[in-house]
Amino acid sequence: MPTMNLSFVQFPSGSPVPGTTPTKKTVPKKSTVVLVASKYLYGTGSPPPQFLFEFWVINSGLHTSEDPSFTAPDDDFDATAWYLQVGGNGGTGVTTWAFSLNKGEVIPGVTPIANVNPPAAWSGSPSTTVSTTTSSSPIVITAQKLLPPYGEFNKWLQLYGNGTISGDALTVPANGASAAIAFYGIPVPDPCETLRIQLQNLNPGDFPNPAAYKAAMEALGKELMLCEETHGEIATPPA
Repeated sequence: MPTMNLSFVQFPSGSPVPGTTPTKKTVPKKSTVVLVASKYLYGTGSPPPQFLFEFWVINSGLHTSEDPSFTAPDDDFDATAWYLQVGGNGGTGVTTWAFSLNKGEVIPGVTPIANVNPPAAWSGSPSTTVSTTTSSSPIVITAQKLLPPYGEFNKWLQLYGNGTISGDALTVPANGASAAIAFYGIPVPDPCETLRIQLQNLNPGDFPNPAAYKAAMEALGKELMLCEETHGEIATPPA
């Protein structure tokens, strides 16, 4: 039976929420599993720090409900509930993070932002913050569609603030505030895995001559590279 590695961690650091300990639990493969996260967790102190549930990442999949239901995979997997410490969320401006679902962590040193309208609100890559005070117009932040090698854009999740989300666009009013995560992931199952297996299993004996084998290798290799580029698994080579 697969082992589920269960943990409760703080966003964005990934360190354990005070008072919680990672645990392991075996579950029957293909079984339906239901997890429940408390909406609030509390540390120690006076007053005790408060942590608010934000999302689960389970076997590289995003779940925003506190009590997700999912089918256990065949192999060991991680189930991590992410919490944000409550407090200190005032002011103006937008803070963003890029998050890798496959790795289960914030991607360091990378911005999820592709462009901002009006452009003057953003200093450009690699900045992850956007001003909301440079214009009287709402600020529209568009996420990068691909973030190689972390995969495809999945969705925005707003942790707090007065912004709205539509597809890959996060819109925040002038003088508003927002904090949002852009999630990226390689789909599970990996759409390119079949091509990798085919390439690995090509056998020279299946071809009439070495030239035919080489041609098949090159054709399948190009198809695999195109698939990996399309899904953000590798970067597109410069022209």
